[in-house]
Amino acid sequence: MCNQSPKTGVSLDDFSEEIILNKNENSIKSLLLQVAEECKRLGKPVTLRFAGGWVRDKLLGIESHDLDVVVDTMSGYDFAMHLSAYLRKDMGSLTKFPHIAKIERNPEKSKHLETATTRIMDFGIDFVNLRSEKYSSDSRIPIIEFGTPEEDALRRDCTINALFYNLHTSQIEDFTKRGLKDIKLKKIVTPLKPYSTFEDDPLRILRCIRFASRFGFKIDSEVKLAMMHPEIKKSLLIKISKERIGVELEKMLKGPDPYSSLILIHELGLYENIFATEILGKPKNNMKMILPVLELVKWIMYDQSKDKLTNTINNNSKNELENESQNKLNQNLNITYLSKYSLTEILKHIQTHPFKAYMSLLGETKNNIIPWLLCILIPWKNQTIKIKKVDTQCSAIIVRDALKMSNIITHIIEDSFTYFQDAQKISHECMNGNVNRLSLGLFIRLVKKNWPFAIFLGLIDDIITLYLSNIDTLMSNQNEIEIIYKNLLDQIHQENLQNVYSIQPLINGHVLSETLGLKGPQIGIAIEQIIRWQLENPKGTKEQCLKQITL
Repeated sequence: MCNQSPKTGVSLDDFSEEIILNKNENSIKSLLLQVAEECKRLGKPVTLRFAGGWVRDKLLGIESHDLDVVVDTMSGYDFAMHLSAYLRKDMGSLTKFPHIAKIERNPEKSKHLETATTRIMDFGIDFVNLRSEKYSSDSRIPIIEFGTPEEDALRRDCTINALFYNLHTSQIEDFTKRGLKDIKLKKIVTPLKPYSTFEDDPLRILRCIRFASRFGFKIDSEVKLAMMHPEIKKSLLIKISKERIGVELEKMLKGPDPYSSLILIHELGLYENIFATEILGKPKNNMKMILPVLELVKWIMYDQSKDKLTNTINNNSKNELENESQNKLNQNLNITYLSKYSLTEILKHIQTHPFKAYMSLLGETKNNIIPWLLCILIPWKNQTIKIKKVDTQCSAIIVRDALKMSNIITHIIEDSFTYFQDAQKISHECMNGNVNRLSLGLFIRLVKKNWPFAIFLGLIDDIITLYLSNIDTLMSNQNEIEIIYKNLLDQIHQENLQNVYSIQPLINGHVLSETLGLKGPQIGIAIEQIIRWQLENPKGTKEQCLKQITL
């Protein structure tokens, strides 16, 4: 994995309200219009539109291979069946008959409507009918009815996602009357009043945050105020499943700018609605550490030569607010201490970070979310509860129960928060020359394969702890901690210990029993001696090792 650079601030210098289709898009459009003509001939006239994300992305100059086709007079599945029947008679330029799958309605997974999906010319295509939605006060699962294009547009999360491309007229349709304008303004605005939009479906809060950070757009001040409303935040906990929250968060962390997403979550006061459970309550550590931790992790994870986010929050957090709401927002946002805790000036003077040459240790793309999870969960450090008589890290419980993420991610978080202080201890001992190959190997075998994340968290915690408690010391020793951790990583690699957690003993239990007559617990003790000897003697032989066993 290379350091990622945030894909923010989409250029709109050449913005055009006209969409130009590429060759494959034109072919798909032509095919769908032919099917629409066939439906008309059968007495079932239909109007087809491309909707949502594809329209938005095309206007932003981003190629998209996902098409949502909305139908006005029949269900998406019924139209897909007409498409299938048409292709059975005339495949045209298609070389392979597309399989059409029916996706049943599943409200718990945010599938409120029966849809059909297929793949044509490397495009994933979903078919669905235009719809209107009505919500009850205690559920985000709506009552669905056929709707008009305007009703369909108004039910969406934000105006930039509510645009249509009419296949028959080749025109963009903006039924909210401000979707195109908001793209030009780089603004996230809801089609209806924000409170109503979020009350109906609070998951839209997280979606708006994700799109704002993905495109570098600003969230409208009235929208922010609605996001911070106590009743809306309460609805987020009541109406939305933990799985859906986890899915949206994971999309943010895998996106181009996790930093901005997490900053928004924190500043909008949503931390306890996402990174907490009823059993755990609030973290004991100071929440003020979150902002400098995020800034520090951004410095590590983003390619600094391309990073254009430095000081973004400091410079823009107030400028983006409209005058009429500025005072009210300042009372609600947690920004009063932001400039005081900025690490920007300190980080400018540090040449590099310890992981610069070892970013692959933090995982490839699929694991890129771990450093961001570690930093946002740091207020939960050194907090455990007993589960089945075993001390379990609160941070891991949040990942497992509040975010419903995978067991793999949960175990990485558990190990990192369990052993980061061991990583801190050995890094300082290593710098003082008090560490040898054996002690390094035993540390890695203790933490096992997640040792790089424990070291990463140890580094972050060391810097932030010093920063919040003694900034003068950090200012006068800006590179000291970086050198300490770089020295640790260098030595681990020089000793070729990266995978030592998986080494097997040169002599197994059967041989120990046959050769030395060892039994039961004696074999376990002997194997531990063998591993320690192997760590000290990486080129040693079985015969040499056997002579060292003492019981």
